Amino acid sequence: MEQEDGREPQSGKVPDGPTLMERMQASVAALERLTQVAAPDMSESVRESLQRETAALRRMRGELEALFSQCAVEREQRQARLNEEQAREHRTLSLNLLAAGLAHEINNPLAYTTGNIEYLQQQLPCHALPAHLADECHQVLDEALEGARHIRRVVADLRALSQGDSSTEEPVDLPAVLERTLRMAANHLRHRARVVRGYGTNVPRVVGTTTKLGQVALNLVINAAQALPEGRVSENQLTLALREEPGVVVLSISDTGRGIPPDVLPHVFDPFFTTRGGGMGMGLPICRDIITSLGGSIRVDSEPGKGTTVEVTLRRADLPEQPQAAERAAPPPQRARRILVVDDEPRVVDLLRRLMRGHELVSAANGREALERIRATPDFDVILCDLMMPELTGMDVYEAVRATWPGLHERIVFISGGVFSGEMQRFLKEVKNPLLTKPFEPQRLQGVLATARGRLGH
Repeated sequence: MEQEDGREPQSGKVPDGPTLMERMQASVAALERLTQVAAPDMSESVRESLQRETAALRRMRGELEALFSQCAVEREQRQARLNEEQAREHRTLSLNLLAAGLAHEINNPLAYTTGNIEYLQQQLPCHALPAHLADECHQVLDEALEGARHIRRVVADLRALSQGDSSTEEPVDLPAVLERTLRMAANHLRHRARVVRGYGTNVPRVVGTTTKLGQVALNLVINAAQALPEGRVSENQLTLALREEPGVVVLSISDTGRGIPPDVLPHVFDPFFTTRGGGMGMGLPICRDIITSLGGSIRVDSEPGKGTTVEVTLRRADLPEQPQAAERAAPPPQRARRILVVDDEPRVVDLLRRLMRGHELVSAANGREALERIRATPDFDVILCDLMMPELTGMDVYEAVRATWPGLHERIVFISGGVFSGEMQRFLKEVKNPLLTKPFEPQRLQGVLATARGRLGH
């Protein structure tokens, strides 16, 4: 039923800010008109009372305006943070996909490039060359191999950073994370500072994930590098140190830069707070979020003119260290084996054929061809199978072999230049088959093959 007194029907909804302000403004205006119109007929006390009420409403209106304005600002800031987080997630996902794709594309040719150089090194003494020419050939091959290995390290670091994160905590080798970080930040540091390492290799492992701790370390090292002026390498120093305390390991990263002013220091973990032009102010907040999610803590100490130290405290992973992979110490094969190589890159197949000379090697260019080879003669000692192939992947080949030839799937050794999907990463964790990562060294190949055969009692 409609109301007949001219008032708006009551909906039970709380009015929004603008509506409430309009109503208050109308109330103030009504009181002011009442005071003016009825002033001649009012007593002094009534008039003063109306004036007080009008003044109180004006004050309340001003306070509400300020409150609504502050709420609007906070709402905009929250939306800006949300937009930035979403944009950062999209950028990170795109970069991860790009990095993983690059790693895969580089590792395939790098595998046969490195393998062929090592093969030439092994074969060189077998050929009669003048001494000076032999020495020069050895030097050229050594330099080429060192360059290829440097590319391999860079790609491995890139792949580790782009692997994504399953949020599954595990014991992490912190010195290895720091070494990878320093390699990735080498270009930033080269013209800015000397790097001092205050840690060895005998450091307890910590609770975390390699991806998360790598992201934190890289963020902190780049931040420290940017606080140091270029061209003064002899004066500037960046120190990375690790120390043990009860139940924890403390990482400290110190620079001898300009330091942080006292009025700025309390805000360094505030999102979007930055004093550096072009910065987003999200580096330290992200580091704090990651570290606290791992049950650790982070703090910053700084003195203007003397430098800054960031300390990260992480829980120790009180687990026995994993033994070195048995395949590294495995003896070379003593008799010829029948080996199936499944890879869609012909040069990788050619390399494996050279490295496994003396064995009977059968090749297949894809998963379907591999299953045909196995169907014809399934008595392979080892099956080297690439994971990333068109049509049938290495996972598909594994499942088909397991379903059709029981026990033969245990002889599969996977090879890959890069693992992309979460499904494939989960698959590799579930199966017990070895993974040979491109580019691989001949010793690593022989070790993995020996281990694969060892499991079968050969």
